Amino acid sequence: MNRWSLLVLSTGAALCSTLTGCAQSGANLPSMGRVFDIAKQNAKEPATWIPFTAAAAIGITGSDNSISEWISDNTPIFGSQNSASDASDDIKNALLLGAAVSSIAAPTPAEDSTFLTRRIVGNVLAISTMTGIVEVGKQTVKRDRPNNRNDKSFPSGHSSTAFSSAYLLQQNFNAADKKPWLRNTINLGTSGAAAAVAWARVEAEEHHAVDVLFSAALSNLVVKTFYQAIVTEGGSEAPPIAVEASRKGFSVTLSHSF
Repeated sequence: MNRWSLLVLSTGAALCSTLTGCAQSGANLPSMGRVFDIAKQNAKEPATWIPFTAAAAIGITGSDNSISEWISDNTPIFGSQNSASDASDDIKNALLLGAAVSSIAAPTPAEDSTFLTRRIVGNVLAISTMTGIVEVGKQTVKRDRPNNRNDKSFPSGHSSTAFSSAYLLQQNFNAADKKPWLRNTINLGTSGAAAAVAWARVEAEEHHAVDVLFSAALSNLVVKTFYQAIVTEGGSEAPPIAVEASRKGFSVTLSHSF
């Protein structure tokens, strides 16, 4: 996880401790069977299978390089590779910060006293897990970037963080009852911002099209599953998860007897 991500997550956890007193609170997971069921359902979601299918089609047809080169050479949205790179950083960081702050400050269902703790734990674990998966993928695949800067092209860390943060931000704000127009505005705005990050990474010649499409699909699958399992369906069947927050940072503990 990069320094900005660590700063945002640790600051959010510390703010949780200061403002809500939720340190040393617990949250639970549903059974592993239920988690797999949730994951299978999310694999069927358009936000998962559409970008995955597009990535597969581009890879099979061998058009990844040509598509990526056209985008980075023409820079039709951001005007230059440098502008695209700066925009991808700024928008990604804004989405991540929005997810962190909204996990604490967004409205919660009045009748659910543990929802805030579950939401914070779920957000932290979702982002952290997705970041770990991306890093393992980069170290395993070792695909050269289009600009040949290094071999960390696949998958895209910026894109995965952006799409993960966008989904979490949407759910954080939509947990309480919202007017349909406001909910749609939040969903469209954050999804559009995440898509802009993915496009910008290709324009900046940092990633191939397949890299960002695969990252979008994987982020939706992993983060949505974490959110639904921990936040929406967190129950008493499975091991407790505890988050301890302080002004210096946070720790998340999962305990289970084997």
